[in-house]
Amino acid sequence: MKQSKIFYTLIILSFVTGVTTFLIDNRVWMAILALVQFALLAAAVFTLTPAYHKLVARHLWNKYWTDAEWEHADTVDQYCAEYNITLEVYGYFYTGNGYVTAGEKEIDHIACVCPDGSTVNIL
Repeated sequence: MKQSKIFYTLIILSFVTGVTTFLIDNRVWMAILALVQFALLAAAVFTLTPAYHKLVARHLWNKYWTDAEWEHADTVDQYCAEYNITLEVYGYFYTGNGYVTAGEKEIDHIACVCPDGSTVNIL
């Protein structure tokens, strides 16, 4: 499984928090930093799950869908044409199909291949 920069960043922050915990004499601050360290480790582990990739894939699609390329695939009739849709953002590769009917774009299906190789259905 391929880890992202976010994973390594969270692990490093957790390590720094753990070292800082040993340098403080105040028990309250030690407890707070221990909780922060646990939260950072939990977040790092979450970045390895399929749920994280699904969340990121949907977020990136919602943010960058207007930049998707529409390539003409077939003309259904004089008012409707079918298009192949592609988009690549930060290693997430989106493919799908859609229609343009009377000048209005309508997306039929979009799937995303995540950097770890898993596939997520967006629409």
